[in-house]
Amino acid sequence: MQTESARMASAREAAFRVPYPNSRPRSAHLVALDRACEPFVTHLLRDHPGRLALKLAALPDPVAAATALIAALDGTDLLVMISTSGEDSPAASLIAEACHLRRLPVTVFVLDTPERATELPERLRHLRPYAQMLVRAADPDYVEDMLTALRV
Repeated sequence: MQTESARMASAREAAFRVPYPNSRPRSAHLVALDRACEPFVTHLLRDHPGRLALKLAALPDPVAAATALIAALDGTDLLVMISTSGEDSPAASLIAEACHLRRLPVTVFVLDTPERATELPERLRHLRPYAQMLVRAADPDYVEDMLTALRV
């Protein structure tokens, strides 16, 4: 008796296989929402040069930068916002609303620092309405692993 695995590997079953990969490369944007997480986002870009990123806090007018990002969202299928607990990000709601209108999923990583642990609940509450997935990350390596799992 032939096993199911052996039967599925047969030439007869191979005729029914789709001749192209089952997924396409993801087009995602990384957004650093505050100055405290900019070095981390720079590190993520250095290790993976194909990632698209925008550091909103580095620009003189974060709202204008958010508007420019919104214009660049065409063809994007995931937006990843990275923030730090205790930091302010005035453009987050503007970006998230644009993503909502485009039905573009938003993932938010909040980097948790021990010295700002008391401010974390407020930060999470502020960003929660905008994210399909909100991740509290105490270890930056966890963010890198999650981005790999998301194919970003």
